[in-house]
Amino acid sequence: MAMGTRFRTTLASGNISETTAFDYDMTRESKITICALSASTNSRITIYYIFHEDVDGVDEQSQVQQIDLTQNVLTIVNFDFPMGTVRVTYDDSASMSGGALRIDARAV
Repeated sequence: MAMGTRFRTTLASGNISETTAFDYDMTRESKITICALSASTNSRITIYYIFHEDVDGVDEQSQVQQIDLTQNVLTIVNFDFPMGTVRVTYDDSASMSGGALRIDARAV
């Protein structure tokens, strides 16, 4: 059975700080697909792997991939192996024009 999550927001024009869209914990799934579509220019997503800390309770993240999105072009990223916990963030690569941002994750 496929599990998923989705994130929707409207980006303002200008610049923003990196913001978490969602964390996805792959507990039983063996692969994940992340789809992103932005109506804004100069928007970016970054995918991180989260290392859960057992001792001090502080998680660490490591960047897997950073993608500068092309306005109104669907971007699809596939990971065909279990990723553990994945974090997807959004940000700007330069001053944005603004518009809808959609990010979906689906794991099987």
